[in-house]
Amino acid sequence: MEFAHLGAHCDVKTCRQRDFLPFTCDCCDGTFCLDHRSYRTHECPKAAELDSVAIKCPLCSQAFKLGAGEDANVAWERHSRDGCDPDGRKARVKKPRCDVKGCREKLVFSNRYDCTSCGQAVCLQHRFADAHKCREVAASKRTSWLDNITGRGGGRRGGAGGGGAGGKPKPKPASSSARRKAAAAKRARTAADDPANTLRGTAERRRLAAEGRLAGGGGGGGGG
Repeated sequence: MEFAHLGAHCDVKTCRQRDFLPFTCDCCDGTFCLDHRSYRTHECPKAAELDSVAIKCPLCSQAFKLGAGEDANVAWERHSRDGCDPDGRKARVKKPRCDVKGCREKLVFSNRYDCTSCGQAVCLQHRFADAHKCREVAASKRTSWLDNITGRGGGRRGGAGGGGAGGKPKPKPASSSARRKAAAAKRARTAADDPANTLRGTAERRRLAAEGRLAGGGGGGGGG
């Protein structure tokens, strides 16, 4: 035959088709036709060695590989003996995410942008001011800062200096002499409000006194 030296027969015993463009398996080095070129169709005995399955440890949350044909319990025993660290699960720091609400992008060195105006850490997609509401966030932080200065912050400063909230000093309790003066002033105000202590009251008292003296003097002369 003219092309008898070309091509090869498929290694699958039930096939043995001659293929002039045969496929060579990279695992078992067998020669196969178009229909049996895949690992599955020619039931490659060495393809399983390339398969690897990762299992997540329920204790430390780390993934470990399960070898081809290996029992999962055996693989887990090996992992628990060599690399399992349950305490490291709590200590493991999660990567920060973009501060923009609704964005779940994890921030790393290559995609992180720290805004110098509002202080937010955002991804590159939200690095522009209008994309991460820079003005609103910066204004909110300024308002909060002023509240601390004029409110709770002022009270702390006033307390350190002997004053109260807002930096104003608390009034000192009145002494006994001051209380006496205040009581006397109150009595004076009360007396001033009495009608008997007015000019008309004084004139009325003097008139009554004069009439009494006159009445007493007249009675004495008649008796004499």
